[in-house]
Amino acid sequence: MSPRNRSPRSRLRNRPLRRSRPSAGDQRQPDHKATDKVALWYPACRRAGLQHRHRLPWQRWPVLRQPEGVPASVRSTVFEAGIRRALHGLRAGKPARAGLARIAQRGWQAQGRHRIVGVSHLPCGQQEPSRMPTSNVVYDDQGVQLTGSIDLPETGVGQDILLLMHGFTGHRMELAYFFVDIGRRLAAHGVTVYRFDFRGCGESGGRFEDITVADQIRQVGALMQWLGERHPHARLHLAGFSMGGLAAAHATLRGAAPKTLTLIAPAGNMAEVVRRNRDAALVLPDGTADLLGLPIGLALRDEVESWDPMAGLEGIAVPTLVIQCSEDAAVPVAVGRAIAKSIPGARWHEVPDADHIFGRIVAREALAKAMLARLFD
Repeated sequence: MSPRNRSPRSRLRNRPLRRSRPSAGDQRQPDHKATDKVALWYPACRRAGLQHRHRLPWQRWPVLRQPEGVPASVRSTVFEAGIRRALHGLRAGKPARAGLARIAQRGWQAQGRHRIVGVSHLPCGQQEPSRMPTSNVVYDDQGVQLTGSIDLPETGVGQDILLLMHGFTGHRMELAYFFVDIGRRLAAHGVTVYRFDFRGCGESGGRFEDITVADQIRQVGALMQWLGERHPHARLHLAGFSMGGLAAAHATLRGAAPKTLTLIAPAGNMAEVVRRNRDAALVLPDGTADLLGLPIGLALRDEVESWDPMAGLEGIAVPTLVIQCSEDAAVPVAVGRAIAKSIPGARWHEVPDADHIFGRIVAREALAKAMLARLFD
């Protein structure tokens, strides 16, 4: 086939590559509006082992139109990963155009950092990575949508998956981004973290006034079963905070069967918590308490007044960690210590000088370290 009859793509793929940067008189200039290539491409090439930074022609640099707010350090890490995985192809003499396509595609997929919005100057077109650092997921709970978030390690879903459930009046991020922080800390060590909103909480369906401990126990069991079906070869772990800790403990008793159980400041004084919140709220004529716009229903009040949260905890047979802060004003430390004593072989860990939500950086570091030690023991 004569060069005149070749397709544009074929002609471009087979033409000689420039091995040096353009001269000062060259009028073709790279598009600096998309990605700062000098600050991003050259350092990534050097760290990946591409000694001559002009090895790849400047006019074939991939131009990524990325979401706002993506830091340069993240972009550089993504390109570095792609370069490492594509470098063997480039050294083997494959066309740089195809190699750069792989750098853009594999780099973002390897790191799972952000979705590629668009790629120009590359034949691969628009790419969608198979995983992201944090993504949303929806579970259908008997016709009601439960909304969750997934914190993924850079290597993707691994062997260890943790279901993390929030506390009373909370949500899957928790106050001061408590759960976001913990989820990312655990994901950095290879643990995939699922964080869900209970019914009536956060972005999940349902009504807050219909919340009961018994139904949250059921929801935890259903989510654990769903995760087992979704990841049949993974090790499933369970953790709950405050009221979510109670739900996690009793879901384990009812067959959830996690590999490990972590109870973070478990609210063994749930009756006192509900009573205290109702006393601080405006009681409406129908008996519902208006707490900061959240209606606390009579069903929850009646349930916790007649229910012993400590009953049956001695039947938990999985490795358990009970962890709480010494300055917890919502759940007394004595309550957490009593729960730890009730569970055979449970570890008790008290973090000094922090409150109910582990509101210090060192406290959250200590929590993540203790959880990882329990998970990988």
